[in-house]
Amino acid sequence: MNNAIYLKIAGFYIKLQFCKTIPSLDFVKEKFKKNIITYYRGFISDDKPKEIDYLIKLIGARELPALKKNNHTFISLYEETGKNKIITYYQISQMQMCLVVRHVLGRLLLTKGFFLHASASNIEGKANIFLGKTGSGKSTVMTFLKERFPPLADDTIILKKESNEFYLYQTSFPEKNNCFLKNSNRYPIEGIFFLHKTNHFKKERIKDKDYILRRIISQFLAEKKCVNKQIPILMNFVSIMNNFYGLYFAKDKTHLIKSIIDKN
Repeated sequence: MNNAIYLKIAGFYIKLQFCKTIPSLDFVKEKFKKNIITYYRGFISDDKPKEIDYLIKLIGARELPALKKNNHTFISLYEETGKNKIITYYQISQMQMCLVVRHVLGRLLLTKGFFLHASASNIEGKANIFLGKTGSGKSTVMTFLKERFPPLADDTIILKKESNEFYLYQTSFPEKNNCFLKNSNRYPIEGIFFLHKTNHFKKERIKDKDYILRRIISQFLAEKKCVNKQIPILMNFVSIMNNFYGLYFAKDKTHLIKSIIDKN
């Protein structure tokens, strides 16, 4: 098995380099590599890229390094060893590895894009994004649409600016609803919907950019120390995008689909 795997996520190439380890950890190393191949199967590049955006070196350690803070001891999942270089360990779980990859993506997106708490569906090759507070119906809308339109996300999406346009990328993170496969494709954005559960159906275009910005910021996901650097790209997204809607809906699949795909 190769000692390197290249992940392609949000247009970035991340190299996972599997370093030699002590014989007693060889089994742990091989199991970790197999789990990576299974977990990231939609994001593994078949070709070696000419350039990589980030290097994650995986090593074995007899004991994971610990950090002490305020009389508490924390296990360190990774160590940053240089610009766009990080070390992590074969002994961490796949969920912990997910946190490492999320941290790496956060660094790569710093001035180029951001994470958003949202669901999304692929309608005729374009991403339709659904936003709202917990319980507003993000998962419901995606589930109602999935028989006709493939789901793209149930919880978190990446929005990234490329050539003065914003695109949606799927994350490699676990979703609440894991019934769909993900990939590294990018999707142009058709519409952004703010959800409201009611007993009727209504779709209205929203032009108030201050209102839109407040709603988007409430679903914005970023590490605390990165927020100030990412807010400008979020504001740019709001300023150049125009297809924002308020979507009022009841639990009626037929009427919901009609409301969303109606071009008016």
